[in-house]
Amino acid sequence: MQYNNYLIPSKGSFAEFTVKQRLPYIIGKIIKDNNFTEQGIISNLISLKEEVLNCEIKQIKLNDYYNKTWNNLIKEYERSSWFEVPFFWLEAYFYQRILVAVNYFETKKDPFEYQKIIETENSINFLNEICQFSFSENSENKLNTLLTFSLWGNRADMSLMPDDRHEINHNESDSIIINDLRKACEIIEKSKQIDIILDNSGAELFADLVLVEYLLRSNLELVVVLHVKEFPIFVSDAMEKDVNNTISFFEQQTNKNISTLSLSLKNLITEKRLQIKEDNFWNLPLHFTKLPENIKKQLEKSDCLISKGDANYRRFLEDRRYDFFSEIKDFVDYMTLPVLLLRTLKSEILVGITAKTLLKIEKEKDWQTKGKYGVMQLIDLKIFKFVLSAFLSLQKLEHR
Repeated sequence: MQYNNYLIPSKGSFAEFTVKQRLPYIIGKIIKDNNFTEQGIISNLISLKEEVLNCEIKQIKLNDYYNKTWNNLIKEYERSSWFEVPFFWLEAYFYQRILVAVNYFETKKDPFEYQKIIETENSINFLNEICQFSFSENSENKLNTLLTFSLWGNRADMSLMPDDRHEINHNESDSIIINDLRKACEIIEKSKQIDIILDNSGAELFADLVLVEYLLRSNLELVVVLHVKEFPIFVSDAMEKDVNNTISFFEQQTNKNISTLSLSLKNLITEKRLQIKEDNFWNLPLHFTKLPENIKKQLEKSDCLISKGDANYRRFLEDRRYDFFSEIKDFVDYMTLPVLLLRTLKSEILVGITAKTLLKIEKEKDWQTKGKYGVMQLIDLKIFKFVLSAFLSLQKLEHR
């Protein structure tokens, strides 16, 4: 069933604020943080900044494969204003334009590398805290707490304006507006393979890697597969080199727990119990309904998928706005395995909350977009189908 309710940069929306304020800010930050010496890069970025605000969508030039992929994607929206196209599509297009402007495909130089390094270095206290907890003797609710750390780590998003970022505090249980953690932990603890779609590097990646190491240490039969972006996008989104750089950063620390974490992660990668898979799909403006065959086959081996971040949440719902009280299972009947969505709210898309919860938070300005609130939302169609089957069987018995 198709719905014509894509999120677009309409007047007064967070998407419009993004186009008018956040995207130009991101371009300015790239110019400030990089010592570009290649001719034309700064003028390319300044031209793109002007284009965002005043021009139309146009084709872009890449190498043969990506040129064909993007040209096909752009055809539908070519010559549209940046304020007239679906928001998710627009963001992916913007970051692809950034990569072209800075000659990324020729130089492989990440235009966001400096910001990633600063975020990593500034998050050392958070790393100390979660490592100390992970390796402590107290095992009560350890998985629950590490998953909560992973949730709130999602606040560390460098694509947000500095004034819009919330501190990471794992004790904010009242700010979790959908909490399916108990059921999710039961599934995770029984899994033989868990796939995780990563989001941001820096503090969030710290929390994710500590969680992963704990899971693999606690279940010697488990394999964890990390899915990462092939190219830079959304400023801080993790690539394979960011995961490797983070583990190298761990190696450089003198803290005993962090050293133990680093050694354990390196061994797990060597043993192939921890695997990292990059794919261009995560850089494209495509939703989970368009999942390519290679990722589908990978997920067929998995017992559970953990999806990090706001953008992936939007992928599940095709970046469409639905009633807040709708049940997420109604829109993801294509999923064949349990999915735990760990996401702090940074866009105007959400389903599955109660009227009571909405009444409590809706008076707060920008409650959907500043990352204050989070969800730990489980999609498990097996449970739903089991309950439905039991209900139908009961109905039959009552009518005999």
